[in-house]
Amino acid sequence: MKKTILILMLSFGFSQAVDDYIIIGKEKIELAIQNWNEQEMLGARAHFERALSLNTNTWLLHYYIAYCDNQLVNLSMSKHDKSQVKKYANDGLDHLEDAVEEKPDFAEAYAMMSSLYGTKIAVMPWAAFWYGPKSGRLMEKAMALEPDNPRINLINGISMKFTPKQFGGGVASAKLYLNKAAELFITDSPKPIQPNWGHSDTYTWLGIIELEDGNKEGAKDHFEKALIINPNNSRVKNQLMPSIKN
Repeated sequence: MKKTILILMLSFGFSQAVDDYIIIGKEKIELAIQNWNEQEMLGARAHFERALSLNTNTWLLHYYIAYCDNQLVNLSMSKHDKSQVKKYANDGLDHLEDAVEEKPDFAEAYAMMSSLYGTKIAVMPWAAFWYGPKSGRLMEKAMALEPDNPRINLINGISMKFTPKQFGGGVASAKLYLNKAAELFITDSPKPIQPNWGHSDTYTWLGIIELEDGNKEGAKDHFEKALIINPNNSRVKNQLMPSIKN
């Protein structure tokens, strides 16, 4: 792998090499998500860890390592493995702390930190007293920095779905942020090395909410939109759509 980095650096120059390496890593993440494969996600994570030695764009590399950790949290949740959930959540938080230390205005990092603290509450409900307010403050900071960032609105919408109404959450709040995210994604055009995930996921969550409410037609409409955006959305294709038909 070091040889690959060296070849890229010699061919395109140092800065371009790092950018290309990040883009390759993003492709590895997408493939791991598509295949819902833990080993592939660990491989993507290792890819970004190796790049840290280049000492450039490290805030972004830390973010992508944390994003891999977040996906590994989801995989561990599906296996009901609480110890792995806590392990990857803690590791992701450590990397996000490094990211915002280098880039204090990195709004998406604060939003993901908020999400990971929410995950810790899911496996340790007794910790809500500490982590709940912290998660809320991090999301408030992210929204204050970039209120029109679609990924931040998506994360906030998902969070609202699992937050009790007495604390400002609930389905209505979730829909509000998710629908805003859907609108913002239409004009979202980040640079190739920057985060660009989430568009298909927004319709996935809108569909889940409709499905839980018994609105199968509304759910089907959202799931179809999710698949138009990303035909390889494995959760929609392999789990959610078949659940409507059955």
